[in-house]
Amino acid sequence: MKYTINHIPGESRTNERYTVNDNTELTNLVISNVHLYRDQETLGHFHVDQDEVYFFVSGQGSMLIDEVTH
Repeated sequence: MKYTINHIPGESRTNERYTVNDNTELTNLVISNVHLYRDQETLGHFHVDQDEVYFFVSGQGSMLIDEVTH
């Protein structure tokens, strides 16, 4: 499978915090394209038996992973 940042097959949703496109075809890896709006944050979550990789394109912020802020 080949995906681009502008085409991730799956589900899309938008709210006051972000726009996200979630891949629903893969089973062991979470691939999403997320645009987090300025001064917003996401809620903590986890994926059972799946890995999730974050790749930041621009901006700055912090991420809490296992009780450690990065």
